[in-house]
Amino acid sequence: MNFKPADIIITREKSNLLSNSIIAVLRFFQSDPVEYQHSMLVANQDTCIEANLKIEMSILADRFEDLKKYKVLRHNNLTDEQREAIVNRAKTLLGKRYSFGRLFLQLLDQIFSTDYFTRRVKDPDQQICSSLIAWCYGRETGIKFNNLNWSAVEPDDIDDESLKNNTPFETILEWEI
Repeated sequence: MNFKPADIIITREKSNLLSNSIIAVLRFFQSDPVEYQHSMLVANQDTCIEANLKIEMSILADRFEDLKKYKVLRHNNLTDEQREAIVNRAKTLLGKRYSFGRLFLQLLDQIFSTDYFTRRVKDPDQQICSSLIAWCYGRETGIKFNNLNWSAVEPDDIDDESLKNNTPFETILEWEI
């Protein structure tokens, strides 16, 4: 696969209590189908940046072994300079801890059908997987996912954005076991 920097990989893990819980909650509160619960930002051909327990670089080949389903998305209107800027922005957060507080705020947003709770946290150090990608894309290019503030974006919002008819996102690869 020929990955480019700033490609987005949205995923669903094979067997993971947290990932299965996230999917269950999202499916309960959303009317559209929810297929993905994690997202990663491609840094280069072999690595990605993702928020697990902390924001870290991961080897793509190793990560794909853990996945039940994934989709690789590419924004076709980005220049090479924008791609590198998005990745460099994400690298500034390497080593920061995963924000379980933000994850809880997203749960509150789902319960009350709002982005009121996540919008209150403006600290870019407080990231989960999808907000990390949305923050980097927003800061470097102004791109929003599902017209949401970066702090409220979930992997499903990234997927929804890619499925719109007029989107510049292209599905490069989609795979499920």
